[in-house]
Amino acid sequence: MLLVTSLDDTTWLHIYTSNISAELLDKFDHPSRRPPAQFRLEMVISHRRLAFEPYETLSQRLTAVVQQTIDKDGYDNG
Repeated sequence: MLLVTSLDDTTWLHIYTSNISAELLDKFDHPSRRPPAQFRLEMVISHRRLAFEPYETLSQRLTAVVQQTIDKDGYDNG
């Protein structure tokens, strides 16, 4: 999950999410190694906007978005 803000956009917090495979991450450690034959580069990046206002509830709304992402993608704490 990546949270992006901009000085030019004071209305929205932009939230990007993606599931990145271990095989793809391994390419950064070993860029010259040929990937296995079954290697498929499939990555979907999702974008969502979250309004900054009302500021009083921003923390709760952001926490809810993070929790939804964890629940949807099945992240594990371990």
